[in-house]
Amino acid sequence: MMLDDSVTPPPAPSVPAQPSTGILGILANRRQQIIDEQVLRLEVPRWDSPKLVIEFKPVPHAILRRAANEQEKRVKDSSDASKQANTEIDTNADILINGCIRIIAVLDDGEEMGLGVDGEFTRFGPDAALACGLPQGATARQTCRWMFVTDADLLRTARTVSKWSGYREDDADEAIEGE
Repeated sequence: MMLDDSVTPPPAPSVPAQPSTGILGILANRRQQIIDEQVLRLEVPRWDSPKLVIEFKPVPHAILRRAANEQEKRVKDSSDASKQANTEIDTNADILINGCIRIIAVLDDGEEMGLGVDGEFTRFGPDAALACGLPQGATARQTCRWMFVTDADLLRTARTVSKWSGYREDDADEAIEGE
């Protein structure tokens, strides 16, 4: 299964209803507040005038593991070093796509605009692809790869998002690189 267009995280596990009063209610409310505050805002390297900024949520382990498994499978199926390198970039793009909350263009005057048709905020997908001048039908992965001018910038950003999501650098490297 390719992750390219899987931009929606898996459904949250069902949790029994929490009382709204008492310590359990306080803890449940605080937990939700902590979850809502988990946003990492990163500038896409090399972009200025306008700056491109992406806001991320923590990437769930299931997404990171699925990306690693997909990469491992695709690398085993190819002895071509170029295809293997391309697979690594695609896998890391998938991590960014799945963690993305929204993509923002920051204009020179500081105004923030989305990449949607009417300036609304969007994620990697058809609106972002259109804003980037990509052909109709471009995938989320193609759009992500287009926004990152160099592969190294994309890889570094994916590692930053993985690490921020709670993975130690060695854990993130192992999962992403399939080692």
